[in-house]
Amino acid sequence: MTTAVTELYDALKQAGVPDDVALKAAQSVSGSDLSHLASKSDLHQMETRIIKWNAGTMIAMTAIFGAIVKLL
Repeated sequence: MTTAVTELYDALKQAGVPDDVALKAAQSVSGSDLSHLASKSDLHQMETRIIKWNAGTMIAMTAIFGAIVKLL
């Protein structure tokens, strides 16, 4: 068990939770699925993509605005 799980187990035991229930609760926390969490790398990649899309959109809107002004 990891340190956090051991600490949770100890805290549950001190709170008077039965041994088997405390063990099951601590084990369920250790088995939680962390695959849905974003890492710093994931966040950096997302930030880069958002910046690229924003820059592209601003360039396109400027070109469209320039074309409209030229037509008028």
